[in-house]
Amino acid sequence: MDKECEVAGGGDTPEAVMDGLAQGLMKTSWRVSSDGKTQSKRFLFHGCDAPPHGDEYGSRSSDASWRKNGCPCKITRHDIKTLLIAKQVDYTLIKCGKEADVMESLFKECFEVRFKRVVEIKNQGAGGRGALRRRTSDLAPSSDAGDDE
Repeated sequence: MDKECEVAGGGDTPEAVMDGLAQGLMKTSWRVSSDGKTQSKRFLFHGCDAPPHGDEYGSRSSDASWRKNGCPCKITRHDIKTLLIAKQVDYTLIKCGKEADVMESLFKECFEVRFKRVVEIKNQGAGGRGALRRRTSDLAPSSDAGDDE
């Protein structure tokens, strides 16, 4: 069945990133083995084309208080780091475009060892094919590290 969808609006560029990351970390049921000791490997994949609210992330929010104070939910990247550590979750950023470059840098510095990699989706224009590029921040260099995949 074909359906049409029109997308418009949205207002400012920044998104409710902190809300989404916190909800994903707090509401996910993580598997533990029957012995109660062994945990499954845990990943959080964050796909984005825009940073969170707050001037520190390099994009202007439409609301002046959000520019100054960041996300209206009051969750900070340090709160996200605490959740990543407590739940032993590895973070991967999947980003499209350059809008999230400042966020990437701040998250990488804050999340430290929980920040595992960045996957970049590069749009090559109308009619072009997007290209994926993976960068790893914690893995040993290999002969194909940084090559398009």
